[in-house]
Amino acid sequence: MADLRGPDPTPQTPRGDRPDSDSNRTTAQNDSGAESILTAQAHAEPTDPADDPATERNVALFETDAERERFADPAPFADGQHSFESQEPVSPGRGSHVVSANWRATAESVRGTSHYKTGVSCQDSHYVVTAEPGILIGAVADGAGSAPQSEIGSRLAARVAAEELARWCALSEQWPDTEEKWAPIITQALDCARIAIENEAATMGVAPRDLATTLIVVLATPQMVVAGQIGDGAVVLSDGSDNLIALTAPQSGEYLNETTFLVSPNAIEQAQTSVWRGDVRFLAAFSDGLQMLALRMSDGAAHAPFFEPLFRFLAEQKDLGDAGAQLRSFLTSPRITQRADDDLTLLLAQCIRQA
Repeated sequence: MADLRGPDPTPQTPRGDRPDSDSNRTTAQNDSGAESILTAQAHAEPTDPADDPATERNVALFETDAERERFADPAPFADGQHSFESQEPVSPGRGSHVVSANWRATAESVRGTSHYKTGVSCQDSHYVVTAEPGILIGAVADGAGSAPQSEIGSRLAARVAAEELARWCALSEQWPDTEEKWAPIITQALDCARIAIENEAATMGVAPRDLATTLIVVLATPQMVVAGQIGDGAVVLSDGSDNLIALTAPQSGEYLNETTFLVSPNAIEQAQTSVWRGDVRFLAAFSDGLQMLALRMSDGAAHAPFFEPLFRFLAEQKDLGDAGAQLRSFLTSPRITQRADDDLTLLLAQCIRQA
């Protein structure tokens, strides 16, 4: 898979109470492909929020937890099954992997079968990079299916938000010690992405809603995870005792089954921010195409039979390039595509250093 190298921040020497870490050896490979860009279309001014491409109604794959349990495979990588027959062709898509002193991460964004059938390119994007001292930064974005340039919006939002957090890490002298102090840092990264979309839309001569996208950002050290989110999808972590914690939850709009986007009114003010402290073993972030398989509908809790085999799979892989290829095959296999036809993004990370 072709990749572009991500940002190469040159952070200052850690000071104050920033997390201690060995110097990181970092490689980052990010967004590739997505050759087909839809032509912008003029949108009539909506009279109902449901008609605005900045809000989008989702179709649930399963009506109840029981129905989801009946169809979900409890062990996607069980019994050494690390190979799957992909639903081809699925490209264009995007893949990344990152290795540092503290983290191993792989991520894939793949085109959903519904988009393949209609000739629409992948509107999901992600961006992954590491920064000193021992920090993993990731972003997942899901472009609105009803927004004609959402692929551009999702790629721009993920890159800008991740780079803004990397810039903050490079310049900050003292890290926040409370969730309340972290919130403005995370929302600043989200807002930078929003501004970038508005500026790009102005350059293109289209409305910002034509580039509508959700956005998840995550910043993680071996002892802390900070996340921010606008829209659906979620962030899940596994702690030092193998407990699964859903750090964020899918975010709905004003109407039932409506998704909030980065360019939605008051999206920044309503953004989720969350801070978790403790030993981190694994981390996952994913777009809404997977949330019906990954989260329990009743309470939003992480679905252990989905995540535990995936985390074991990542830990067993020596070559992240191979791991990414196998993860892509998994996401595009009938096992998944028979239950989810939307674009899919999954970021998996393993903390390999416990301070």
